[in-house]
Amino acid sequence: MMPACNPGTDGKTSGSSGKRGAAIFIAVAAALIVMLAIGILFTLMDRMISGQLQRERDAQITLSEASALEALVISVERQGLLETGSSHSFELAGVTTVFTVSGNEQVGPRTAGYSTGGDAVPLVVPAGRLLFAVTPENGLTVSVYEGSGAERIGVFRTGLSPSLVMGCAGTWNGADAALLVLDTADGRKVAVVTNEGFVHTTDASIEGFNHSSVLSFGDSDGTLLLAVSNGSNLGTVVDVNTGASLKLISPFGTCPAVTPSGDVYGSPGSPNSFTLAPPVREVFFGDFNRDGRDDIAWAGPRSLYTLTSAGLQSASPSFDAALLAWGSIEGSLGLGAKWVLSGGESVWTRLNHDGFGVFQPSGALSEPWTGRFYGRGTLMTGVISDSVMMASLNGGRMLSVLSGGGYVWGDADGQDVDVFAPGEGGIDALFNPLSGDGTAQLLETSSTARNETSSSTYRMLVYGAPPSCRVFTEREGLGER
Repeated sequence: MMPACNPGTDGKTSGSSGKRGAAIFIAVAAALIVMLAIGILFTLMDRMISGQLQRERDAQITLSEASALEALVISVERQGLLETGSSHSFELAGVTTVFTVSGNEQVGPRTAGYSTGGDAVPLVVPAGRLLFAVTPENGLTVSVYEGSGAERIGVFRTGLSPSLVMGCAGTWNGADAALLVLDTADGRKVAVVTNEGFVHTTDASIEGFNHSSVLSFGDSDGTLLLAVSNGSNLGTVVDVNTGASLKLISPFGTCPAVTPSGDVYGSPGSPNSFTLAPPVREVFFGDFNRDGRDDIAWAGPRSLYTLTSAGLQSASPSFDAALLAWGSIEGSLGLGAKWVLSGGESVWTRLNHDGFGVFQPSGALSEPWTGRFYGRGTLMTGVISDSVMMASLNGGRMLSVLSGGGYVWGDADGQDVDVFAPGEGGIDALFNPLSGDGTAQLLETSSTARNETSSSTYRMLVYGAPPSCRVFTEREGLGER
């Protein structure tokens, strides 16, 4: 007899085999996924490590290249222009940087544009090596720039909303500063702003403060003094540290003033003192009679007075003369002024050893200058037809270098007089026009580290003569790595 067949047992065996196969397949698939994930992870890690190493190399090259460029600049400052076609190699921190001079070109004075980030026309205060721009946005906003660059290094705000703000250059604990006089609902205040922000504010009793006020600042052995006029010969001198004030009156054609060394000009007087003094729109300082002592000059619509060791003197050629242009040209004209008489005739006067006298202008002085001018040696700069001009005194060259109007003159890079044209949302600047033209040298640069080389081009602007050249650099662009 044949045994009976048991189909249930064979079915269980077949089912178990199928489950084991599925489990093995899943395990193999999971292992492959894990291996793939590990592979991807290692690839990502390798890329991250490679990327980090690349970034470190880039940073190393950038830092070393910047240090090499700084060393090259110091050399040019002391020794002058580099020879065209010459190469200059520096090795720093494992990076070899080579600068090759590919060409030279003559360039005019250095220019820059500053953005204030708003729509308002700023109040501009050049102060030493800094430029301050004051706008009425968000209360009162002060933007601070380094004179040698166009980037803001600070933006500072105060909750005050003054109806009138005026400012002048000053110092605070040895730092360059802008001194602002604020007419607020709580009274008049003096605020000091540096590159660290609003560092000091004090209440001050200042009478006669208005849009025509003239400000001047001086440091008398650590006592910081600010003179604020009423636009004529009455004013107030303020101790910036304490806010203590004293009302002053000064002679006809002048206004109370403080010299840079802290000497106060003016006598104690009441703001109600009777006066018929003409308005004063500017006070400025210099050694006008070349005796080694600081002198003061005051310019108004119909007057120019100066105080030297010889006393107070008027530059006006006639009682009916109106002042058109005024200023000083070191080593040439000295202190001089252009006037127009009631009949329309133009007359020039200048300060001589025995006082002011009339003279016949020639060359650039015969041009239609208006407002303040500056000069040194054979160059002068000022305004003609609302444009800032550079001119050779002999009349051989006349060049328009800035336009826009509303010009502010001062020093913002620690070198020489600069000029600024404020406009809506920004400022155009022209630096050191009395230094004349400069030379731009193109530097083809290669920096090599660990067998990798990067290339770039710099433009090096050189002004003046060694051993005190002024040098500025800017990167033109990056080459292919």
